[in-house]
Amino acid sequence: MKLKVNTRLLPIKTHFFLNFAGLSPIIPFLPVYAKQLGFDEVSSSVVFAVLPFMGMLAKPIAGWIADRFGMEKVVFVVSILLSGIFYFSLLLVGPIEADTTSIFQCSKPYSVLKVCRGGEDKHSVLNSLITRCPERCELVCSMSDESVMKTICSAFQYTLPGCYNDTTPLDATEARFTVISNLSVHDTQPDPYCLLMPVDQIVNGNLSMESVECSSKTELPCQTVCYSEPLQKYIRQDSVFNSFNFWLFFIFNIIAYSAFNVTTSMGDALCFNMLEGKHEDYGKQRVFGSIGWGLFTVIAGYLVDSHSQDLQGEKDYSPALFLMLGLLTLDLVCAWKMRITQTVKSASAGGDVLYLLRTPRVLVFVLWCTSVGVLTSLIWQWLPWYLYDLADIKSETETCEGTDHGATWMTVLLSLNMGIQCFIGEVPMFFLSGWILKNLGHINTMTLVLGAFGLRLLFYSFLRNPWFSLPIEVMNGITFGIFYATMTSYAHIISPPGMGATMQGIVGAAFEGAGVAIGSLVGGAVYKLKGGVFMFRAFGLFSVTCCLLHALLQHLVGRRLASAGEGGSSSAAVFSRQTQDGTEFASVNTMDIDSKPIFKGAAPSTLVMSGSEPEEKQLIDGSVM
Repeated sequence: MKLKVNTRLLPIKTHFFLNFAGLSPIIPFLPVYAKQLGFDEVSSSVVFAVLPFMGMLAKPIAGWIADRFGMEKVVFVVSILLSGIFYFSLLLVGPIEADTTSIFQCSKPYSVLKVCRGGEDKHSVLNSLITRCPERCELVCSMSDESVMKTICSAFQYTLPGCYNDTTPLDATEARFTVISNLSVHDTQPDPYCLLMPVDQIVNGNLSMESVECSSKTELPCQTVCYSEPLQKYIRQDSVFNSFNFWLFFIFNIIAYSAFNVTTSMGDALCFNMLEGKHEDYGKQRVFGSIGWGLFTVIAGYLVDSHSQDLQGEKDYSPALFLMLGLLTLDLVCAWKMRITQTVKSASAGGDVLYLLRTPRVLVFVLWCTSVGVLTSLIWQWLPWYLYDLADIKSETETCEGTDHGATWMTVLLSLNMGIQCFIGEVPMFFLSGWILKNLGHINTMTLVLGAFGLRLLFYSFLRNPWFSLPIEVMNGITFGIFYATMTSYAHIISPPGMGATMQGIVGAAFEGAGVAIGSLVGGAVYKLKGGVFMFRAFGLFSVTCCLLHALLQHLVGRRLASAGEGGSSSAAVFSRQTQDGTEFASVNTMDIDSKPIFKGAAPSTLVMSGSEPEEKQLIDGSVM
């Protein structure tokens, strides 16, 4: 059998591959990148909730401009350019300097690390700490008074830099050391508003001491970094939102993410135009995006880990950003040279789409896209956090000596997750999406997606080892591959002539705008209050409930359409209306559960009711009703 390659579709295949390959080195790692910069759950949930809302606005606006003024290529190229520039600009964002002031009390019979924040927060952090392992905190303490310097230098046996025996230690203005406190042994907390951590051991460079004792009580203000994440959150007392770097990160992401959203919706609309009515072949084109995403996510993860071996758990994402820049430059060249055929311009300035959105089945479709967006955001934004937390627990359960809490292998794990999602999950399902939609129909496939999401999220909630998440990622073939093919092809089928990019923008806004934004914000709040296990289990049950409701709603709508057709022909009943600009609408309701409104332009033809049988007239795309 001779393999035939459709050269006309090679440019769109190349675009999908290069665009998704180019953005894969940064987008999957944005949540953990933000976490490394110093973002907490609240600030991260705000960022990743606002971003989809901005994309929700950008998609339909850009789609309408492209459709209305015939500027598909200009909008397409500019969106690729903006996403590359502003994601690369993340290199300019530095870490958020946090205020983590605590008090080191040096006294007899033991010294204490004292952190005062509030009673309720104190009890919460005590309950969340893993008591099996001692808590380790690195301190950078400042000293300005000469008597304090002499006392501390004597307590540390003159091992601190700037301490000189029998001389005035005027150079000891700063003390750096690590304190170790086993809170499971020191279980009394007499101060209701302060967390007291009696010091069991002090590490100063290569020197380890059981403790230090001062002849008189001496207090040092210290900036504190604790290995336990709940403890570190308790110590931090400033707001992330006051940082300039937070807003720089936020603005760069708003522009880049909005541009990326426009690129995806424009790419989908251009792909369907090139397919010339063969929408079932969309998955065979889009699969190249999954191949690029999966391949270069793994490559980027390897580059980041290899480049960060000497950074003590920190990650340097500059190799990933340079890789992204190179790939998006190639995609920009591909888009510029792509021949884009001008589609039929809409004469109704969006009135066709507004009329379409009032139909019950299309409303259910938009709600379905929004619900899937909510569920998808939990995986995109909060699964990396959840796996990091599981890695912390696993690391401390295995040994109390580790200090990286899984950081040395977490980027590899996230990269493997993406690789499995794409190569084992999405790639086969994108190829099979046309066959699945043909046999199951769009409506039944939508119900299948919700059910698969429910199982996937419930599986996450029972994880104890982050590596066991790898087999679950296979389900991404249904929850994203089949979902995305269903969403885009259905949107293409129901879109009025000349409004394809606008319709793709609307459903994209429902999915990646409203849905992902709601999921990011609500998911972040639930994660902070109840934890990852509760969040994934609750939303898993929510997805199963949505699956059952969707099946019920579609059954009721199908019965309504079927009963509407009983008054005339058993095969079809045609209802038409005409707008002021001459555009005519014809809704064809059949017994098929996948029946959809069909829109046509005013010029080519008119549908007429003739008794119980409608006359067959040619639609604008040349098909026959």
